[in-house]
Amino acid sequence: MIFTIGYEGYSIQEFVSRLKSMNVSVLYDVRWLPLSRKKGFSKSSLKKYLENAGIEYQHLKELGTPKELREKLYSTGDYETFFSEYASIAAKHQELIQKIVDSNHTKNVCIMCFEHDPSKCHRSVVSRIIQRTYGQETADI
Repeated sequence: MIFTIGYEGYSIQEFVSRLKSMNVSVLYDVRWLPLSRKKGFSKSSLKKYLENAGIEYQHLKELGTPKELREKLYSTGDYETFFSEYASIAAKHQELIQKIVDSNHTKNVCIMCFEHDPSKCHRSVVSRIIQRTYGQETADI
């Protein structure tokens, strides 16, 4: 099982606790820009919190949503177009998706972004690619 999670609504302590409760050992951050106004969720501080909990942190910027696509979604609210355009971006980075799947053979992995609701997040597209291409089950936690 490959997990996905959005940190929206969590404190850093709750977030790490949730990952530990699912025995996650590698977290893949798929944010284009791994910064956050929320304490503990910017790249360097998140990495430190995770390392202290025994969880490896990997940032996969290329699987993030480019600024232009995010801005287009904010202005139109058109998730169908957003997900379609993002799927084209993700398709160009199959080697990174393969990396996630391969690492799940020996470790429990989780894909992370901001949005709590995966139906409003590009990580759901990555999840569908993993399911369809690799036959690997995924679940949001």
